[in-house]
Parts: sequence; C-alpha cells; structure tokens
Amino acid sequence: MQSGRGDSPLVAGLTFVPLAVGNFVASLSSGALVERFGRSTLTAGAALQVAGLLVLLAAAAPTAPTSLVLAGITLFGLGQGLLIPPIIGVVLSRVPVADSGAATGVLVTVQQLSGTIGLALVSLSFFAAAGGGRTTGYVDGFRLACACDIALALGSLLLSGLLAPRTAETAGTADSPGTADSG
Repeated sequence: MQSGRGDSPLVAGLTFVPLAVGNFVASLSSGALVERFGRSTLTAGAALQVAGLLVLLAAAAPTAPTSLVLAGITLFGLGQGLLIPPIIGVVLSRVPVADSGAATGVLVTVQQLSGTIGLALVSLSFFAAAGGGRTTGYVDGFRLACACDIALALGSLLLSGLLAPRTAETAGTADSPGTADSG
C-alpha cells in the first residue's frame, strides 16, 4: 500500500480495518447460516472472496479510488468470515464420533500446511513480479498475487461443492440419539 499506492503508514494500516470488521461480522453469523443453509454458507464465503479479489484486481492501479480498494477488502473479509470459522464443523459433520479426534487432527494439519504453501507461492509470485522496488513493480506484483489468490479461492469455491450436502439424517448434532452410531 505504501510503496505501490504511495499511502502513508496510517492510511495503509487503516485500509485493512474493513477486512477485520467484515471477517468479524460474518464469522459471528456463520454458525447460524450453516445451521440454516449448510455447506452453501461455505460456497457463499468462497464466492465473496473471489468477488473481493476481483475488485482488488480492478483497483490495482495506483490511481484507483480508495473506495474500490475498501470495497474489495470488505468483500474478502466477509468471505473469510463465512468460510473459515465453520469449515471444520461442516467438513467433519459426516465423520463418526469415534473417529472425530483423528479426523480433526488430519483436517487441521492439512489446513495449516495448505495455508503455508499457499502463502509461500503467492508471496514468491508477488516478489518475483515486484522486481527492484519500483512502483510499477509493486503493482505488477499485486496483480499477480491477486491472480494467484483468485485461483486458490476458485479452488475453494469448486471444492465446497464436493462437501456432503446437509440431509435430514445429518441435520442433528453428533450427540443426537440415532446419529452417533448410524454407520
């Protein structure tokens, strides 16, 4: 933000407040939304992330209005709030209670590993395109990083469709009578 757009440190820092606010607000409602709409909540979160990244890609020029940047960051934050907090519960909803500890461990490990690899690849892309630190290099790096993030978010969007849909049988909690040992 500072090198690519010429923003002051204060403005650059404040630019990310809508990301946190959007994430916070959406994560507060994500549990209720998953109860009502199931895996579609995750799909909506991934779609909002893609939309936010597309807006940010459009706002990559140093002369883009700040409102466009803020809109993209807000959409991305809302998407994160709908996708990340409920994902473990949705993914593990079909796992038998007896296997839930092991499945949770595997899921969290894969989630952390994927995040680390994704961050490394996006960062490498940014710095490879940013070059010698000129303003156009930062803009090019940001565009390439956004394109990588869009590809990853589209992957999340597509994979969310593979999650088991909510059925009357899986609508209850794992502790509900008749669902703890339905296998």
